[in-house]
Amino acid sequence: MEHGIVQRLRARVARARERHEWIGHLARAGERYFAQRGNHFAAAITFFSILTAVPLLMVAFAAASYVLWFNPALLAELEDAIAASVPSGLSEAVNPILETAIEQRNSIGIVGLVGALYSGVWWMSNLREAVSAQWELPAPHPAALQRLLYDLRALAGLGAALVVTLAFTVLGTGLAEVVLGWLGAPDDGFSRTSLRVVGIVLGVGANWLIFAWAITRLPRTDVALRGIRRAALLG
Repeated sequence: MEHGIVQRLRARVARARERHEWIGHLARAGERYFAQRGNHFAAAITFFSILTAVPLLMVAFAAASYVLWFNPALLAELEDAIAASVPSGLSEAVNPILETAIEQRNSIGIVGLVGALYSGVWWMSNLREAVSAQWELPAPHPAALQRLLYDLRALAGLGAALVVTLAFTVLGTGLAEVVLGWLGAPDDGFSRTSLRVVGIVLGVGANWLIFAWAITRLPRTDVALRGIRRAALLG
């Protein structure tokens, strides 16, 4: 009986795929994803994403340390806030640790940058291989130096594109009052809502360009832009 239910279910799925093109397209995409080891690539990309988070936090801490180093008043305010939030006497042990960490900002920043560069390049390399595999492209093996330069260039381009996307999003959602003042528009609900909608549209457009670039240019061969419009929009 169970075998008959499975057979009927498969027959219904087959008829649905024949009747509706989008169902067949979605099913073929899922089949290719698993056939091309999509889960394995996703796991590798996730691993390097987590690995990159640690050195990026080190870089962020080094940047914050520079801010505190050049602003003693802000450092004193932070130390007072720590003293007020921890149990009595504990601030005498915490504040020297903070000051020592700030003094080591150069070492922390350099180690963080090297670690982020190393893990970031491998993250980009795995991403390029994953996209290439989904296109069912043979994986070429260029020289190590050439591959490193390709991945560095792709990583820098993706980083710049993400910064631009973030700027569009912040402009449309976080700086409404400033932009309205520049434009001389009344600060009413309609103007604010219109500006937010424009910001969202710009953000979606910028993200669409990022995904379109990733799908067509990350593979180790050129891929035509035709046919990826819906995939980039979904991304």
